[in-house]
Order: sequence, then structure tokens, then C-alpha cells
Amino acid sequence: METELTQYNYGSTLLLKEWPEPICGVTLKPFCLGHVLLLEESKNPFISKDKQEISEAEMCHRLFQALIICALTYEEGLELLSDANKWIAEWERFQTNLLFNMRSEPEWNHYTKRKAFENYIQFYLHSMPSYEVLHADDGKSKSGTDWRAALDVIFRKLNHSETEVLNMPLTQLFQKWTVNAEGEGAIKVFNKFTADKIKAAERKRKEAVA
Repeated sequence: METELTQYNYGSTLLLKEWPEPICGVTLKPFCLGHVLLLEESKNPFISKDKQEISEAEMCHRLFQALIICALTYEEGLELLSDANKWIAEWERFQTNLLFNMRSEPEWNHYTKRKAFENYIQFYLHSMPSYEVLHADDGKSKSGTDWRAALDVIFRKLNHSETEVLNMPLTQLFQKWTVNAEGEGAIKVFNKFTADKIKAAERKRKEAVA
């Protein structure tokens, strides 16, 4: 398949070792399944499906919490959240770095930093290639299996360790999943031309509704 016809370049997902633009002076790792789990477990509003009514001060605090988590591997983040003393030490280190960055950026404000972090998350969460299901279930029964656990099982079968699955950038994880699913005949991944047309139509639909 010609590279320019594919939705995403697999090589680019391997080269992206960190998010290109630090946020609040923090260099973020590519958003991964482990980050999703840690943010969900800490009930962070940036990953919550339901909008939470919280104060601006609390939202700012939660942004900083999310930045610290996403700067680490899953294992490092889990250890930090499980040890109060380590979290306090890391939080103090973060605050020192934050104050330095605020002084060096006169127009600093938490709204733009929040938007930058939201863009970071959305870039990865919305990186699933567009596809059509070839063999759908009959709809009579829905699986109660957690999709994250299902991903773990699939990738273990593909000889990936647990740490590889949890720390793999979602862009790469989604691509590998679609390749495997298409190889098993469950889905058909659209080429870039078709995917772009579908996305454009969806944007127009949302604009019309809004």
C-alpha cells in the first residue's frame, strides 16, 4: 500500500518519543493506556466521560496532577500515586519548576495550558484509524469485558509484555490493533481518501447540529 494513501504513517508513531511541546515546563510522554488507567483511577476530570463541576482552582490542581502523571511511565506513575511521601516530593519539585516557567513567560495563564493538554490527549485518543466492521455480532448480548483488559489479552497474544502494552503510545496501539483485526477478517481499514471524506462529513454533521 502506498504510504500517502494510508491514514497514518506507522514509522512516525515509532519516532514520537515525547510530546513535542512541553506544557508548564513538563515534557510529556506519548499518551498511553497506562496514563488512561492512572487518570481514571485518580478520577481526573481530563479523562472523565462525564463533565464535572469543579472550581477553577481545583481544575488547575488537576491539570498539574495530570501533567506529572503523563510525564512518567505507567509504572513510575503508579508508584508515585501509591506513595504519599514520593508524591509530595514530586509535587514540590513540580511547583519549583512551574514558578520558574511562569516567571519566564509573562503571558502565562492556566486556560491556554489546559487547552494545550486537552489537545495532547485528544491527539492520541482520536488516533484510531477509520474502519468498517465486517463481522458484527447479532446484538443479542453485549460483552461485559473491560475493553482495556481485552486489549491486554490481544497484545499478549502478539507477544507484547504487560509493560509494553501499558506504555505503548495510543497511536501505535490503535494501529497495531487495526492491523491485527483486519488480518483476522473482522474489519476493513479505509484508505486515507475515504477516511478523510468520512471525517469531513462527520464534521459537517456536528456543525449542523450545533
